Amino acid sequence: MTGRPPAIRVVGVVQVHIWMDTSQPPTGRVLTAEGEPAQPFVGWLQLLTILADALQPPPVDPFTHLSETAP
Repeated sequence: MTGRPPAIRVVGVVQVHIWMDTSQPPTGRVLTAEGEPAQPFVGWLQLLTILADALQPPPVDPFTHLSETAP
């Protein structure tokens, strides 16, 4: 066993702004991309759905395999 830390790969950086208007139920707005309008939410489920969508990694080209090497 080696003492090296595991390799870390940075995929991207996301900045999220959340404005809470009320707490019971939680209501407010979420801004996930600059230049886009803030998305309103009512309740935890809508808030978590917006955050999950914002944190999805970008789609990968299905025809490019990570194991392929340049000729």
